[in-house]
Amino acid sequence: WLHYLGRELYYERRYRSALAALEAHASRRDAYLNERSQSLCFAGECLERLGDVAAAEDAFTRAAVLDGTWRTPWL
Repeated sequence: WLHYLGRELYYERRYRSALAALEAHASRRDAYLNERSQSLCFAGECLERLGDVAAAEDAFTRAAVLDGTWRTPWL
């Protein structure tokens, strides 16, 4: 449920709150890889909007490493 909470907070432009939920979800070993990767992509978007481009790049790289089968982390 952390993924969906973080996603909704992101859509509401509550980037700092979203980032906490998304990072927590991405660190869960029992969550699906594709959802963990998507959480990291949303985290990257939050970080970009907060002005931390280097951390955003890192989040997108981590997303690609987790699940490189979809193109979003590479964009």
